[in-house]
Amino acid sequence: LRLMGQPCQRRGASMWAVLLTSMWAFAPSAHANMFNPCSNITAAGRGDSFVVGLALIPGANATALNALLIQLVSFNGLCNATFQEYLVTTFAARISVFNLRLDRLSVLRLPYPDVVFPLVTATNNAALGLQPTMTAILFRQNIYSTPVYLASGISDVTIVGAGFVVSLAALFRFDTGVLTAIQWYNLNCNGCGGISSQICIHQIDVQACATPFTSCTCAAFFEVAVNVGKNCTYTDPFFQSCSTAINVGFLGTDSRSAAFRSGQQVQRLNAYSLE
Repeated sequence: LRLMGQPCQRRGASMWAVLLTSMWAFAPSAHANMFNPCSNITAAGRGDSFVVGLALIPGANATALNALLIQLVSFNGLCNATFQEYLVTTFAARISVFNLRLDRLSVLRLPYPDVVFPLVTATNNAALGLQPTMTAILFRQNIYSTPVYLASGISDVTIVGAGFVVSLAALFRFDTGVLTAIQWYNLNCNGCGGISSQICIHQIDVQACATPFTSCTCAAFFEVAVNVGKNCTYTDPFFQSCSTAINVGFLGTDSRSAAFRSGQQVQRLNAYSLE
């Protein structure tokens, strides 16, 4: 268990940057009950703490994973112990855990090394049936999103683009404070050349712009004048654009039937995409 920090807010800012609370192998209850995305879902109000998990699955095909999850929808989804064992054994999957505050616009970020190193390992193990991808699924207990690519080296007619996904938007839907769905909101690829662009990754539900792989290397790092003479480390701020930012908002009502507002803020982000 590697604690990375707690949620923090810049003064005067409406958007919260949520730091990674912990990184686990699966079976989180063995590590920490306090931040357990498999704990029971109870009705919550605006401002309450709300823990979510982000399953990181290197080398997986998103469509195939989604088909498996549909079969497990009545068997606790990503919290199903047998499915967890399959993900760990087959893909060396791990969980990132985030502690959100209900109806506060949040940004979930992962350190670039936590994406690129498992991606490279998967790419080097193609003989084992792994693909050059980093797939992710947001979840809380048996509620989960469709799988999405945080990075993909596959360039075919179904995925089209390749690279590290720049940003995604997730909407958590509630009914009187109880989570009912986690959905991705389409930010489209207008800002990176449209849906036929080589850096537009086609997800199951959405499209997402990507940073080219060639822009996320030490060679690219040293092309920047201020980096000449420095050590190239993947923790350098230069590589932040190579790690996906997941904007999170909330829709529906809380336990007191008060309407959430942050979901509409996430939806308005689409208006800033360039044609």
